[in-house]
Amino acid sequence: MNDRSLSKASEFAEQGGSPEAGRREGAQRRITAAFALAEPTDPPVIVWPFHYIACGCDPARLPDDLFERPGAMTEFQTRLCEEHVEAVDDDFQPYLTPYLGTGVLASGFGCRMHFAPGRDPSVAGPCLQSVADAARLRLPDPQRDGLMPRVLELAAWMRAKGRYPVTLTDMQSPLDELILMCGHERLYTWMYDEPQLVHELFAQVSEAFIVWVKAQKQVTGEPLDVCHGEQGVWVPPGCGVWLADDEAVNLSPDLYAEFVSPSYPRIFREFGGGILHFCGSGKHLAPILKNLEGLRAINTGPMGQPENFAALQRGLEGKVPLIYQEMSPVHPGPYFANLLGRINLRGVIFAPQVCDRFATGDQGELVSVVQERRVAAKAILDALRQQIEAKMREPERREDQSSSSGRAGK
Repeated sequence: MNDRSLSKASEFAEQGGSPEAGRREGAQRRITAAFALAEPTDPPVIVWPFHYIACGCDPARLPDDLFERPGAMTEFQTRLCEEHVEAVDDDFQPYLTPYLGTGVLASGFGCRMHFAPGRDPSVAGPCLQSVADAARLRLPDPQRDGLMPRVLELAAWMRAKGRYPVTLTDMQSPLDELILMCGHERLYTWMYDEPQLVHELFAQVSEAFIVWVKAQKQVTGEPLDVCHGEQGVWVPPGCGVWLADDEAVNLSPDLYAEFVSPSYPRIFREFGGGILHFCGSGKHLAPILKNLEGLRAINTGPMGQPENFAALQRGLEGKVPLIYQEMSPVHPGPYFANLLGRINLRGVIFAPQVCDRFATGDQGELVSVVQERRVAAKAILDALRQQIEAKMREPERREDQSSSSGRAGK
């Protein structure tokens, strides 16, 4: 444990509490402060152990029946969470995810799913080939359609048999689901040729998204405005949903404002607020996102280009917290020095991903590695905390934060 953890654990022990409770309270306090855009004194760090995703995992660790037997999935996730908490003293809060890939809602609308050994389930291809197909689209029933019933069965098993809280499956946004259902070229073309149809599709998929989230929470017992974990990050109450909106970075601000972002306040209102995720450069969307009703944070990975993260932060003008998240760098010291040299720590949660077989290369590319994730996670945590501590000592930090606070108050 580091000094902050030792101090908190000792305090809890004196009060009759456990070290685990001290770790949990400290982590939640730090994350809550970041969500509140408070002056940073101890920025939260989560080195996410990729605890529910097969991609990047050592094949020897993957059960053959991972996506077939609820017990196998529950045991796999529990084991990775336990190993991480024992080995790495960060702000990770274990939870379970009833995960069957990124296309569950699309499968409910009719997309076929592809299962391959050692890989995450994926959509085999679009289910909407024409305007006529789109016109016939109907809302899916979570109890009957696609992989949705299997996710609910998995969630029920995890709640009954698992050790940790159970949260939502991987939640792709209406935009991402429509890309899976239509294909990139078709949906983008329809935005110009069939705009009314696209508006109707977004309304329909948004409604299905809301119904699907509520169906899961009814099984897991997670309150509507609570999210136990957003891609490895514990979320303070008052924010009950997250949306992976990766395709957003491909759209112009005009198209995003016309077709996509109007759906999100409706979703966020149902769950007290929400988080958006995308990888890459979303700086061009900052003028829209900084005023998006109900948006509690943005989870984003700059894909090896720290300026992407810094530019988005500047564009948000201190109004929206940011969760930094991408595959951990091969050379963490120089990379994190570059990243932190460009940003303000206020409202930032650091959550780099660590897995067995992939990392971010020096040019931002995804490179193959062979590493023990517990060892790699320690190295990432040490390098990141070293750079955070150096940033906190900078004399100009408070001046920078005062400037950011001034912008946020306008």
